[in-house]
Amino acid sequence: MMNGVKALRNRFGSPACSVKIVSAGYGLVDEEQHLVPYEATFQGKPARWVHEQSNRLGIPAAIREAIIGYDAVMFLLAKNYLISTHPPLTPGPKQRFIFLTSEVGPAFDSNSIIVPAGPKETRFGAGTITLKGKMFELLAHGLCSTPEMWGKLLSDNTERTALALISDGRKNLCAA
Repeated sequence: MMNGVKALRNRFGSPACSVKIVSAGYGLVDEEQHLVPYEATFQGKPARWVHEQSNRLGIPAAIREAIIGYDAVMFLLAKNYLISTHPPLTPGPKQRFIFLTSEVGPAFDSNSIIVPAGPKETRFGAGTITLKGKMFELLAHGLCSTPEMWGKLLSDNTERTALALISDGRKNLCAA
């Protein structure tokens, strides 16, 4: 994922991309925030526990505050980390949410795009553990090589443009 962030920042400038991390130990943290090592996780926990713990950590409110003002917000979250956001997350006017996830269902706002990131998408060159990060990296490289696709990504109500950018990024990454 951070390779994609670096590519976007190199091509479009530092403000082009901001990273926040959902932590089961610390809440929503900035990419530059230093953390003491910890063992907390939402993986494998019951949904009710995730919901309560994320409330204690202030994750839902912090996410809703952090997303204000961005044209697009990409989420790379596994199931229990999605639960920690207290979905649905609702995009603001002229804002697009893009979820790279293997989870689909009623937890998503109808104005959000769900880009499948499950076993079938391992064709993009990563196993299921690192798949979302790899897909983001490829999407970023696709945007770097074809920045005119930004408007289409924001206006397309399907996953088609995101997947096309990922495929394009894979070609360009291999050629680099």
